[in-house]
Amino acid sequence: MFSFLFSLMLIVAISTNASDQLTEQEAKHILHFAGWPIELQDDALNVMICESSLITNRVGDNGNSLGLFQIQWEPSTWVGWKSYPKMKYLKDRNIYEPVTNAQAALIIYNNFGWEPWTCKP
Repeated sequence: MFSFLFSLMLIVAISTNASDQLTEQEAKHILHFAGWPIELQDDALNVMICESSLITNRVGDNGNSLGLFQIQWEPSTWVGWKSYPKMKYLKDRNIYEPVTNAQAALIIYNNFGWEPWTCKP
């Protein structure tokens, strides 16, 4: 129970300080809290490091790629992940929020593997 509460407090602290760069340990807590299986967490961490340098508010690709996993959320040159049907419960949330970004990345990974990312594990 203490571990869960500590993790929850850590997530809240990170979420309210979104402009800071995460440590690898903080990023691992985010992945765990977002539901990434333990066996994929090192790979996901490596992708996050490569894509965003663990900076939660990172913007790339001329404003099209957002957050830790550099997710193309809004329509740009294509419809964007926000309109992907499996994202329906995340579509009204802030994609820069670390847990939301990691949850969206997990949905993408579960359906397409690492193919959508420039960086691979």
